[in-house]
Amino acid sequence: MSALRQILAFSGIVGFGYLLMKTTVPTEEELYNKLSPELKKEYHRVKKARLEKEQQMKMEEGTNSDTSQKAD
Repeated sequence: MSALRQILAFSGIVGFGYLLMKTTVPTEEELYNKLSPELKKEYHRVKKARLEKEQQMKMEEGTNSDTSQKAD
């Protein structure tokens, strides 16, 4: 019976922690809506630059894999 009580206690603690996290941590949308207009502009600028860099890296990987396949 002791093991059952420990499992229930552990489950209660984990459940309480999860509930606490869900109620206190803002969603990405809530966080974005609280940003000032300047920070929103900065967010979009950084996001656009990151996406462009990722796209460029994917293109480079594609050309590198094409070159390595031709070499084989």
